[in-house]
Amino acid sequence: MGIKRKKIKKEREERMKEIMKGILTTVNSEEEQRLQDTQTLLNKLSPKVLGMHGKAGEKIMSRQESRYSTAS
Repeated sequence: MGIKRKKIKKEREERMKEIMKGILTTVNSEEEQRLQDTQTLLNKLSPKVLGMHGKAGEKIMSRQESRYSTAS
């Protein structure tokens, strides 16, 4: 490879690293927001509703763990 090609390859790799940093930061920020939203929603539910849900033998799961919001 010529010097010019090596330089272009290195520049391309550096750009890709910067892009990946931005993607990871965005994903982490979205995940944090999703967790906060879930916690806020759970705090709004009354203990009675949560207790009834537990007595039915179900547990609350995140959508990432399963396609379903509840499981038996």
